[in-house]
Amino acid sequence: MELKFGSRGLACSVGLLILMCIFAGASQKNVSHAAAPSAEFVRALSHAYVNDPTLRAERETLSATDEQVPEAMAGWRPTIQVNANATYTSGTYRSNPQNGRYLYGYGYDIPGFSDGVSISEPLFTGGRTTARMKEAVRKVVSERAHLRSVEEKTLRDAEKAYVALVKNRLLVRIAAENVRVLKDESTLLRKEVSTGVATTKDVAQTEYAFAGAQADLVQIAGSLLAAQADFVRAIGLPAPDVDEFPKPLAIRVRSEGRLRESASSDNPDVKASRMDASSKEAAIAEAESALLPQISAEFSYTHGTNQDYGKSLTDNKIATIELKFPLYQGGSEFAKIAEAKRDLSAARFRVRAQIRSAEDEAVTSWRRAEADRQMISDLQRALAAAVSAFDAGQRQLVLGVNTTYELLQIQRSVIDARKRIVENLADEVDASYELASSIGRLTAFALNLPVSIYDVSAHYDRMSGANLAPW
Repeated sequence: MELKFGSRGLACSVGLLILMCIFAGASQKNVSHAAAPSAEFVRALSHAYVNDPTLRAERETLSATDEQVPEAMAGWRPTIQVNANATYTSGTYRSNPQNGRYLYGYGYDIPGFSDGVSISEPLFTGGRTTARMKEAVRKVVSERAHLRSVEEKTLRDAEKAYVALVKNRLLVRIAAENVRVLKDESTLLRKEVSTGVATTKDVAQTEYAFAGAQADLVQIAGSLLAAQADFVRAIGLPAPDVDEFPKPLAIRVRSEGRLRESASSDNPDVKASRMDASSKEAAIAEAESALLPQISAEFSYTHGTNQDYGKSLTDNKIATIELKFPLYQGGSEFAKIAEAKRDLSAARFRVRAQIRSAEDEAVTSWRRAEADRQMISDLQRALAAAVSAFDAGQRQLVLGVNTTYELLQIQRSVIDARKRIVENLADEVDASYELASSIGRLTAFALNLPVSIYDVSAHYDRMSGANLAPW
């Protein structure tokens, strides 16, 4: 059955109306966030937390930094050295003290040995050991904060890769649906040109839209391939077949001022920069210690047997207290002090810069999330309006009021609205995780991931029991 209407020579068949109704029905399907974190999303974050090579390397870096503490504390402890050696002396002795002629002589073969022990203890180092200890401990705290920053970046990258994968899969699905509908519309219109139901202009306009939709699909499919590769790089797992966004993190923000305070106090990069500046203060004290006297004590004992040409026995016990007072050292110590002070000044400026960066990231991501949430609501209303306009356009096409081109434009607006909803849903999730990262809440513990949480103090505590015991 065919329907022909309109004074402008426009027409529409029942088959074309059916295709358009199918498109309108598909366009009304809502895309939204998951009600709860999906198993695939949790698996992706957990795998990244446990296996990411950059994060594991940073954990090893923290363990290496821990070792600087006992290295610094060694300046408080005595050093003990033991030495021993064995000798064997063989020879002949001849003597004639009167006229040089041979008077008497003897040969000898004497085994011997010597051993000894020395103990030295620094009594006063001008505060160098205390300063080194403070600097080492602060470096450990700074490195722990840096490790947390790397952990947040790892989870952030994993979330972004997962969301980008879902976004591109949904965009490919939308583009593929559009291509399929336009292809069927074009095929049907070409068949109906001969019967006079459709015109060649209608066919040309539909084929133009179809070609554009195909180009969009090819582009989006390429983006999907890139998203799959990025997923493998960020997480280390094959890209799963997922099509549902994770739920945005629910972070309560009372005011922008409170948010800035949270970012400036809890952001791990800010914490790391502050502790780095604090360690620079200890570096100044270490440099100044070179201008103060050094006092040390040493005790040694040596024992020797048969260390001369005959049988012999020696025992020596020596106790020494040494005082070193620097009078003039070429000026290098003053240069090192000035250098340390400049380093501290630079570190304090870096703290300010890091605070600004953290505050800006927190506020920007918060505003983005709020804007995306509002835009999604507006776009959903726009999509509903576009679908209604499409339904009305179908009826007007039958009556000859609308043209095929006008209906294709409405159809395009429906597709664009669906794409923008998908993109804003993805951006809302990304913004929420970025907000959590900026205020130090994007950790495996905070996300309640089903993994064994890395204990940043475990190696330090084990090392303390073995190497930090006081004398």
